[in-house]
Amino acid sequence: MLPTFLVIGAMKAGTTSLGEYLGAHPEIFVTAEKEPHFFSFRDRQALGLEWYESLFDRADGAIARGEASTTYTKYPRFPGTPARIAQVVPDVRLIYVVRQPVDRIRSQYLHEVSRGQQVRPLAEVLRERPTYVDTSRYGLQLDQYLEHFPAGQLLVLTADQLRHDR
Repeated sequence: MLPTFLVIGAMKAGTTSLGEYLGAHPEIFVTAEKEPHFFSFRDRQALGLEWYESLFDRADGAIARGEASTTYTKYPRFPGTPARIAQVVPDVRLIYVVRQPVDRIRSQYLHEVSRGQQVRPLAEVLRERPTYVDTSRYGLQLDQYLEHFPAGQLLVLTADQLRHDR
């Protein structure tokens, strides 16, 4: 069994909350593994499609099933992700949660600081790690998907919409 929807990002925009809201619905199945990263991490792809399908084994009876992996919108760090998704699940619905870009960057930085993964000043990190800014370049990320999926399969939600309309 494969997913019918993917929450593709963005990191620190509300994807965890959206996954929890969706998973709370009795007819929607969300994988227990929060971020499988199957379509972006080579080591996960090496586990094979059967491994990925096994994440959805308990989805019997669900009208929708999905997962949320924020690395799916971290181009160019993970190139080719939309193409791999389209090859395996061409009819999948894509949900992209976006947040005010500077707020998203700040939240990512503070998240990494709180986990001991970052000790340098933000300005220095931004100069040396383009992924911070690239992840907030929502048009760039969307363009990668629109090369492989019709716009009708993609839903873009803002963090504010998610917060107020849950």
